[in-house]
Amino acid sequence: MISRKKPATNRRRSSARRSQNLLEVKIRSRMANSQRNRRILVWSCKVIFFALLVSGAIYGGREGLRHFFWENPEYNLAVVEINNDGPALTREMVLAATQLQVGENIFGISLAKAQAALAELPQVERVELRRVLPNKITIEMTERRPVAWLADIGVPDPVTAETSFLIDAKGSLFKPKRQLPEYFRLPVIYGVQPENFLSGEVVQVAEVRSALDLIRINGETGRVLIQNIDLSNGYCMVITNGRGAKISFPLDDIDRHLDRLTAVLDGVARSHNGMEVQTVNLMVERNIPVTFVGTTPSEPEAVAPVAEKAPEGSASSAPSATVRKASAVSSSTKAKTKTTSSSTTKKKSSSSTASSRSR
Repeated sequence: MISRKKPATNRRRSSARRSQNLLEVKIRSRMANSQRNRRILVWSCKVIFFALLVSGAIYGGREGLRHFFWENPEYNLAVVEINNDGPALTREMVLAATQLQVGENIFGISLAKAQAALAELPQVERVELRRVLPNKITIEMTERRPVAWLADIGVPDPVTAETSFLIDAKGSLFKPKRQLPEYFRLPVIYGVQPENFLSGEVVQVAEVRSALDLIRINGETGRVLIQNIDLSNGYCMVITNGRGAKISFPLDDIDRHLDRLTAVLDGVARSHNGMEVQTVNLMVERNIPVTFVGTTPSEPEAVAPVAEKAPEGSASSAPSATVRKASAVSSSTKAKTKTTSSSTTKKKSSSSTASSRSR
């Protein structure tokens, strides 16, 4: 076969087509780059515009707040209202703790910081601060009410002792900011070392909790005037009442033993009019020992029994508590007893001698 050569025109056409394709590709690439750059530029302009808009809004808002609120004299603090249920903390003490100053802007005051400063005071039980627009802050406070002193044994005056604490009904300890007349009449709890505790701490010692329960229950009825409570024995409380009598009191079942004590004191008042009770031992369930001032407790003498109060709803009354008193025997009585016994002995000896002679 005879091979035929392709014409030159075909070669030219194919090369021209390739050149045209390359040109189209370049044009399309340039157009794509241009479109991409245009989109990036538009997006950047939008971001910048939005950022400027937000910044302007923030700046304008801050300037508006500063002009209408923070620097507005109508919102300067003018009134600090303190509603306190106790007399221990004065207005000056509260303002010094919170550092509130009349004239400063009410929105520039940190209520949380001021409330935390008041809550750190051990004498404050609850506190709440509120803004009252345009120029007032109210402080609602509840103080801890002390029910007793906690002091070392041997301290003559817990009010002046540096180691003494005031204690409330929940067992919280605190140092008084200032002494009030009512603190001088509070009972004193001895037998627990106060130096082992810190101000603001809640005492969890079982003996102290029993003493607080006794003070609380007795305060509701006022049956006994408690002057101090000694917990040094560990197994009981030794109460000293307003007349100096010592009462050994159990650590549990406070209500029942207070009823027993009331029954004993009432019975003594009826049967021993004018005699001062010196000691009462409620650790004994029956035949409660009672001694009186001026007697010796070595020779107890049983007196009329005193019936205890029966609990409500019980079918029968509680067993009576027999009170025993220690009766003093005078020296003249002892001498008379000795003389009588010696004369009786002499009579017996003389009668025996006479009978022997008659025999």
